[in-house]
Amino acid sequence: FDRKFVEGDFRLNPDSFKVLWLGGFNNWADHETLFRGMELIMDKYSFVELVVTGGAISGVNEDKYRAFEQLVQNSVHKDRYILLNWAKSNQVPQIINQAQLGLNCDLDCLETWTGACNRINEMISNGLAVISSEGREVTAFVKENNLGSSYKSGDPTDMAFQIELAINGQIKIWTQNCRNFEDSYQDFEPLISFCKNPSKKIDSQVSRLAKLMWYIKNKNLSDVWRKLGF
Repeated sequence: FDRKFVEGDFRLNPDSFKVLWLGGFNNWADHETLFRGMELIMDKYSFVELVVTGGAISGVNEDKYRAFEQLVQNSVHKDRYILLNWAKSNQVPQIINQAQLGLNCDLDCLETWTGACNRINEMISNGLAVISSEGREVTAFVKENNLGSSYKSGDPTDMAFQIELAINGQIKIWTQNCRNFEDSYQDFEPLISFCKNPSKKIDSQVSRLAKLMWYIKNKNLSDVWRKLGF
């Protein structure tokens, strides 16, 4: 592996297929599935590397990254794991730009079901397709809009299969879709309006029918049912 730092510049091996894990290892990160899935794909493809920009999160979870680091050290593919242990912030955009595929791997837990996932948002907004474990609303959005794919949580074989699809050509479609994707802030329009003019009286008397019609027009059926509380 050839990398070099020149006044903050970060260059990755241009001949490899680089899978990117962006950020640290929090409480809901599934480091075991991440490692096992990458091992399966590295066994089959000698040009695949995993780039990890983050590391242990002090005061939150310091054990998961250490455990992942130990798994990597014991791997026959350890030279293809690029563990940066908190890359410099000015290097992160360069790293995203050089990667071919983003990866998110969560445990099947409450935070996954209810929380956001900024690493997915960050990669998609920078034109990088993402493969993510199922369970998050944003993961379903990625799949529906063909900005990447998803795999069954806790299943390293399924994770490796989705990465293999990317390697064998699907990444071209996902990447193009990401580059053509335009962010929408429609759901946040009431909040944005309030921030622009907080003294204006808030109209909270929007009828249930009006809300339902908006969802039917703008969302899929599963979102409509969720909005109604089913």
